[in-house]
Amino acid sequence: MMDVSDTFQVRLEEESHNLLVLCNRWQTVLDSAGNIPKEMQDDIRRAVGQTKLLVNEKLKQFKDLLKKFQKGDGDESITPNDLEGFWELVLIQVNDVKGKFSRLEHWSKSK
Repeated sequence: MMDVSDTFQVRLEEESHNLLVLCNRWQTVLDSAGNIPKEMQDDIRRAVGQTKLLVNEKLKQFKDLLKKFQKGDGDESITPNDLEGFWELVLIQVNDVKGKFSRLEHWSKSK
């Protein structure tokens, strides 16, 4: 049975991977297609940039918090509730960028 830190580790790795796959896919679309309207190019850049910031900042911050929890040392006492609360906040941002990519996907299928 997985403990709470293992569960969060798996979630973190899965979300990070999925978000980076989306970034790479849409960056490739942006780089390879010359007929994309400027507004859509801006939307792609915005989604990719926001996602990279999320992965490189918030998800890294969560990873650091998770490491501190796993070590269990230091002055800070990190609880499973702390992890859950931070993760819920991160998921709001994750779902936001996924929504942006979903709208881009819808656009690409309708053109």
